[in-house]
Amino acid sequence: MLDWRSFRAKLIQMEQRGCLNPATSLGPKPAAPGRGSGLGMVAVSSGSWAHELPGPEVGCVLVARQDGMQFFDRTVVLLAAHDVRHGSVGFVLNKPSPLRLCEVQLSATAQGILDTFGSQRLQLGGPVHMETLTLLHAFAGLGGAQKVSEGVYYGGLPAAVDLVHSGLAKPEDFKLLLGMTGWSPGQLEQEIASGAWWVVAAGQGLVLPSSSSGGGARGSSNKQQMLHGRAPDALWRHMLQLIGRPAQA
Repeated sequence: MLDWRSFRAKLIQMEQRGCLNPATSLGPKPAAPGRGSGLGMVAVSSGSWAHELPGPEVGCVLVARQDGMQFFDRTVVLLAAHDVRHGSVGFVLNKPSPLRLCEVQLSATAQGILDTFGSQRLQLGGPVHMETLTLLHAFAGLGGAQKVSEGVYYGGLPAAVDLVHSGLAKPEDFKLLLGMTGWSPGQLEQEIASGAWWVVAAGQGLVLPSSSSGGGARGSSNKQQMLHGRAPDALWRHMLQLIGRPAQA
């Protein structure tokens, strides 16, 4: 099946190289030389690409671009749902917690969940519904999971427990997120217009670390481990580098 987002990224890359007729352009207009074109995109490896978008869409990431954003300082947020009538939902990808699942009490905790994921370190998905645990993963067809983009899914906690117990997945194939990020209708668009976020399309390799299962790329690289490790702003800086935008000091 064609992954439209990856196909679009390749078209924009071809356009940058002068291999595409300007009439077929899919990216925003270039800015003045030396100031960042907004089209920066580097294919680090399969599934690891990024380029700017003119507006939010499900599956994109929001990259913080202002200082003083408190919880969201230097964050990268995956937009999991976006609707003009119901608002938007996202998950922060780069806010690690010092806690493991076995160290907190959650409303979602049920029999088998702690046994399966208890030793896994938690990440903070946002300041809303902090009592809620959500899984981010690459397993297509997992019961109860919702697709965000090609190779990126969230939810399906009970089915994930069964999958790990069956030996078809490992606990580390799942990112455990506490809480989420939410916007009321029109709120996200206002924040983008005010300059709070860069809106970026990004490949699976940047959203999720490479897993040994799930149909993703096998064998995670040292760079991906670093980006999704405990340096909170590593992914944020890497995203800005890919789209040609300067990071603050």
